[in-house]
Amino acid sequence: MDYKAGAARAVAIKKSFARVKRIFEHVMFPGGPKELFLQGEWYKSEGKCAIAGTEMVSPDPQHHFTHQSKFVPLLWCYQQPVALWPYDPLDRLHPEDLRKGFFDVIDRNEDQEAA
Repeated sequence: MDYKAGAARAVAIKKSFARVKRIFEHVMFPGGPKELFLQGEWYKSEGKCAIAGTEMVSPDPQHHFTHQSKFVPLLWCYQQPVALWPYDPLDRLHPEDLRKGFFDVIDRNEDQEAA
């Protein structure tokens, strides 16, 4: 999900990744419009992989979307199918290395154009 962060004059578009855990349908009143909401397991960015140039992420239980906005409207999301590939699939890193819990985001999608 791309979202705007920062003060009104210095807004930046940031990417946020989540694994969808649940999808909910919400109706404000009987017969009213329906809206879909997602609950996700959010990841934080850990920079770029020096070898592949892909974005690296790790699970973030303290992510602000987990605590402040537990449910995100589906309309706010630009769904991109990506694969989360373990950074160390052959288990060659030292057990103490923080990158053992990282994932490479394999993304071959085009960026969303600004509306």
